[in-house]
Amino acid sequence: MSRTPEPWYRKGTDAWMTTIDGRQHLLAKGKKNKRAAQLALADLLSVTVEKPGAADPTVLTICEQFLDWAESHLSARTYRDKHWFLEGFCCAYGRLRVSELRPFHVDQWISGKPSWRSFNTKANAIRDVKRVFSWAVEKGLIGKNPITSLKQPRRTPRRDLLSDTAYCRIRRAAPKRVKRVLFVLKYTGARPSEIFGLRWSDVFDDHLILHEHKTSHATGTARKIFLPRRVRQLMRAMRSRATTGAVFLNSRSEPWNTNSFQLALNRLRKKLGVKEPVYAYGLRHRFAHRGLTSGLNTATVSALMGHRDTTMVSRVYGHLNENHEYLQDALQQMS
Repeated sequence: MSRTPEPWYRKGTDAWMTTIDGRQHLLAKGKKNKRAAQLALADLLSVTVEKPGAADPTVLTICEQFLDWAESHLSARTYRDKHWFLEGFCCAYGRLRVSELRPFHVDQWISGKPSWRSFNTKANAIRDVKRVFSWAVEKGLIGKNPITSLKQPRRTPRRDLLSDTAYCRIRRAAPKRVKRVLFVLKYTGARPSEIFGLRWSDVFDDHLILHEHKTSHATGTARKIFLPRRVRQLMRAMRSRATTGAVFLNSRSEPWNTNSFQLALNRLRKKLGVKEPVYAYGLRHRFAHRGLTSGLNTATVSALMGHRDTTMVSRVYGHLNENHEYLQDALQQMS
């Protein structure tokens, strides 16, 4: 006989969770909110996931079916991100029938998340919820998407270039585990998620081969990241002490993830009094900036960054032509 699900507290995220049928669900944030977690669990258990083919399924039913599909068709990171948004949405509106769902419900759900200050977070939440119901239409599970008219906030591309001054200050004060990651990000232009998920089996003498990466499901090809001499030397030194498992570990000997590494950067930034924003992804933008301003053509920079064509680099980094320092350097070269 299976055990009745109960709330349990996760210290790392300061959240009450529960596990139902092997899947974790967020109940409430804050250690003091156990009662709220119990009530949320009661609501969650009161919603039954119906069998496929129901004439008017619940929101929870469609979300669960989508996540079952996503787990085997999307990357682990993409699945994790969608699961995080959808479990929160289902806690709020999982009991509704799809025919009862309105754009207002999504707006109300997001309005109840004051900690989501970023337009991008809100845009991602709306995108993921809308995707569930467009997927359900594609699969013939429902007749129409009830929130297709919901407008999505315009995403604001993060284009913060980590300056040399900020990079040097942060790296100088950082513990060795953080320094290594910053160093590799700076000189390879890799996505932070690619470095956080790197394993020693992916590391070769002068390059990395990633079979699972951000666009692997779309392209069906591995991602090759070339290593400059200084990074190769670092990798050889690290490999002399470890040859299996994840390459970059935090102080708990666990692989870094986007959130944990950003928290480490935020602590360093606050400690040092650095005013400008500091993001791990800023080093990827910095890599593109240095490549373009040093004379590399767009196709070469795109290939080094793992893009299939030059569209992304031209669109995202087109603002470099408006960069004050870039124009000043160009003017000096012409004089």
